[in-house]
This record gives sequence, C-alpha cells and structure tokens, in this order.
Amino acid sequence: MRTTPIIHIIGLPGAGKTILARRLSNVLKVPILRIGCHRARFPMTPIGEVYQLAFKEIDFMRSA
Repeated sequence: MRTTPIIHIIGLPGAGKTILARRLSNVLKVPILRIGCHRARFPMTPIGEVYQLAFKEIDFMRSA
C-alpha cells in the first residue's frame, strides 16, 4: 500500500506557497488541501476542528 505524505507549507503572503504546493502536487502525485478553504466553509469552527476536518478528508481520499 502506498502512503501519501502530508506536507504543511507555511509562509507569509506572496512567499510562493501556492506555487510550491502545485509543484509538489505534480511531482508527488498527491492532492492539495488548503486549510483556508475548510476555514471558509466552517467560519465559526475553532481552528483545531478545521484541521480535524481536513485530515478526515485526507483519510477519505487515501481510502478511495
């Protein structure tokens, strides 16, 4: 079974996080999950719970 790496990219606005994520995604053939997208869907949810939702989505994608 192939394992999918989880890579966190952190940086200031305009630092190139999205470009780096896209390149890594293409090279490693892994999806990009943006916490900001999850945060927008659940704005009143504490940030820790947003991470939990994102990791549940990763687990779902791995099992598919």
